[in-house]
Amino acid sequence: MVEADSPTMVGASLLRFHPVDAALLLIKDLKPARVNSRCLFVSGHSVLAGLVKRNPGDYYKLMFEPCSRSVVGIESLSIDHNLRDLLNLIKETRFGFTTVADGEVVSLVGLLDVVRLYTNGDMETDTVVEDVASPPFYSPRGATLKTAIDKMFERRIRRVFIDGTRAFVSDRELISFIFSPRRLEDARNSPNSVLEPGIEEVGPIDAEEVDDAMPVRDAARLIAQKPGTTLLCGKGVVTPWDLVIKPWTIGRLVLGEESGPKR
Repeated sequence: MVEADSPTMVGASLLRFHPVDAALLLIKDLKPARVNSRCLFVSGHSVLAGLVKRNPGDYYKLMFEPCSRSVVGIESLSIDHNLRDLLNLIKETRFGFTTVADGEVVSLVGLLDVVRLYTNGDMETDTVVEDVASPPFYSPRGATLKTAIDKMFERRIRRVFIDGTRAFVSDRELISFIFSPRRLEDARNSPNSVLEPGIEEVGPIDAEEVDDAMPVRDAARLIAQKPGTTLLCGKGVVTPWDLVIKPWTIGRLVLGEESGPKR
């Protein structure tokens, strides 16, 4: 969680150092910030969106503006909702997280939490990874961060692979690079240069290769054990979204006893 008037760089730092998809925005009395029924979050997507909408000369200024200027609003659920409601909401919004409120207690729930339900039998599917894999997007070597981010927004993806490799950068790696101490200093001295480095400078990570015939439940165990892992099979890239929402969409996800989303 991050307070609304904290600098954007503080919210970005939370995303850099913690394995979470977003930070819930808090107002001064430490209650979740809302717009109607939507809770507000700082996410990698929202921070990068704030950057690409600005003139390059304003990049450094943005880093010290309040987090409340770099947010996304997502519908919230109550503890009375069930897993089916959660999956439908994630599918509709295309964001992999939301909040679940139990009275005054508000918790962040994301796709990684749902993926873990495969490990205890609360969810089952007969699909294999080739059934759910998504086509990866490959970027030429030397493409700039600006180009990579533009492609992410254009294609509504979180990962860009480097041509000829299984290495990729995601919004998490981009945020970690852009808001690193060294880049902050560069941004202060030359704001226009913030998004000019090539994506290979970000420190791309390798996707873990798996067989096309690996059962989705086994792939889910791999990702649940090592958060942040991305899988790559012959048919494409496999992420928590693919492991949960794809089987759900094609009617091949079997839910256990329906209860409120686990916190």
